[in-house]
Amino acid sequence: NIPEYRLRYYSENREVWSCPVIVGKATTRTTVLSGRLNEVVFSPYWNVPKSILVKELLPEIKADPRKLSAYHLEVRTRGKYPRTIPGASVDWKRYTPERFPYELRQTPGPWNSLGRVKFLFPNNFGIYLHDTPSKGLFVQEQRMFSHGCVRVAEPARLAKEVLDDKYWTAGRIREAMAAGKELSVPLKHRVPLLVVYFTCWVDASGLVHFARDGYGHDARLAEELFGVAS
Repeated sequence: NIPEYRLRYYSENREVWSCPVIVGKATTRTTVLSGRLNEVVFSPYWNVPKSILVKELLPEIKADPRKLSAYHLEVRTRGKYPRTIPGASVDWKRYTPERFPYELRQTPGPWNSLGRVKFLFPNNFGIYLHDTPSKGLFVQEQRMFSHGCVRVAEPARLAKEVLDDKYWTAGRIREAMAAGKELSVPLKHRVPLLVVYFTCWVDASGLVHFARDGYGHDARLAEELFGVAS
């Protein structure tokens, strides 16, 4: 639930576990959608989205090419058979952000923007769930910090729940997360996922909860339905 900044895990219509999450900023919102988790990727690479590359990383690297190694980034060719090339071979001053012919990806490790595991489900918005190295942000009351994906406070627990496999013990999950080598594990059973936007809800005990309308969805709806601007 986006306004609640919380993931809730259900089994047989009963909530069995929950944890805090971080969602998208007001300018890079997490989309309301539904899907089915189908894959867990341990020690993932992070393929830098074009918007982040153009607006944030490329200007930094052009100003100081040492940022490439500082951020643990690899330069990759585009096309059907991409390959990694030395960053020193790129004439960074030559290219504008709009005409950059390469892709960047961040290597697995504790520095990786996705943390040590990500959870994939097919959708048209490029959104997925993942770990994060920025653990300190989970103590913030308002947690809109991401570029749209959902950062999970307890990714190892989530991995154990969705894998639902005796082989994947807590120990093996920790090992795979720390291996530094990407490993994709398809789920035996796809797990339904709902990304919702409820600023008011009732819990199992009948208690009503309210959350801040961070994206202004309620305010726009009230204006459309009742002509009331809030």
